[in-house]
Amino acid sequence: MNLEKAPRLTEYMKIRKQLLNLVMKAGPVPVRLASSRELGQQFGVTHMTVARVMKDLAAEGYLLTKRGVGTFTNTVNNNVLESSNVFGVVIGNGRFTLFDRVEMSFFAAFSDALLSSSLKNWVQHCTLTSVLADAATELLQANLSGVVWLMPGSDAVPVLKTLQARGMPLVSVGRWVDGVSSFAIDFCDLGYRIASRMLEQGRKRILLVQMNTPTFPQDRAAAGVEKAYRERGGRFRPTWVVKGGSDEQENFAGILEREKPDGIIYFDSIRPYWKTLRRYQESSADCLLYSAAWELRDDMGYAGLMGAPKLAEAATLAAENLNAQVASPATAEILQAPIAFDIVNTTAARRR
Repeated sequence: MNLEKAPRLTEYMKIRKQLLNLVMKAGPVPVRLASSRELGQQFGVTHMTVARVMKDLAAEGYLLTKRGVGTFTNTVNNNVLESSNVFGVVIGNGRFTLFDRVEMSFFAAFSDALLSSSLKNWVQHCTLTSVLADAATELLQANLSGVVWLMPGSDAVPVLKTLQARGMPLVSVGRWVDGVSSFAIDFCDLGYRIASRMLEQGRKRILLVQMNTPTFPQDRAAAGVEKAYRERGGRFRPTWVVKGGSDEQENFAGILEREKPDGIIYFDSIRPYWKTLRRYQESSADCLLYSAAWELRDDMGYAGLMGAPKLAEAATLAAENLNAQVASPATAEILQAPIAFDIVNTTAARRR
């Protein structure tokens, strides 16, 4: 028995996003689409997949088919009054399906800034259907007006540089990339500020816990902590830097017993360590903690310092820069700016 094979979901969604973006960018002027066979050849999928997408979009009112003439973008039902800018937002490696507070906080802030800056702007969460090495081609084919890449890993840097070289309006968030408008955390400055505050409160032995393979580049954090110690005539020991990972999480009680810190700065997630930390705080002298706000939950009972990023400020600058890149590609400034942080006490923060 022969069974008709349904199009792969990734192929279907890839074509659907591309055609929807074309509808949004077309605005009130009808645009004639190529045939399903031509689009299939262009995007490397079967024409049956393209035909199914076009049929579904026509049923939803986005496309209009005229027999013997062709398929056009529908200017009546697409809810677009003028030609629009469709900005794609890529998170991490482009394949995230489950989101933590950090991803959602950054996604919400930067998407809201783009949407609130102009009636013409739309935002699309881009889930890549190709391998990262082919991501530039996929995004360039997607009829996007620009791209915001949140928390790109080092392996995404070549993709960002290819997009920039091909003229795609682009912003990197979470990693500075040469030649690309970038907004990132200055971990050297942040480490310095946190350590200075702890040292001013009389802390002597500060432990710095970092991700083993960080999403954000954290390598400069230790330099900031060392600077704070030097300014006060102290010495930050190499054994006080812990690269977080499964072994370190399992053996963290032993690390605490060996080093006996009275301050701990967490640039890794604090949650896997939380039970061990609570026991340490109960059995030892007071130990001051620092964690980013997105790692904390109300049911943890956390007390200590908290870093709250000023995402709205950075997002507004990023939206302005991205809009400028779209409006004047040849003259738009390449902007490199830090994401500012407030360091607050959690008890004070919860009274607000």
